[in-house]
Amino acid sequence: MDAYPTCRYKGFDVYPLIYLFDPPREWHERRPDRSYSASVLICQEGEPPSTERSRIFPLPATQW
Repeated sequence: MDAYPTCRYKGFDVYPLIYLFDPPREWHERRPDRSYSASVLICQEGEPPSTERSRIFPLPATQW
């Protein structure tokens, strides 16, 4: 993870998290947009993201 937040918003630091997603086996074709998942880590401005007061919010993606 980067040492610096991507942005600051109303007193909070925002860190995007992108990680590989293992799609279920019923999808027969490979689609690059389904290969990754995303979450956002939010913590108080100026605090390290490893504190107990930081939270991770997954970004749900609707599958089609």
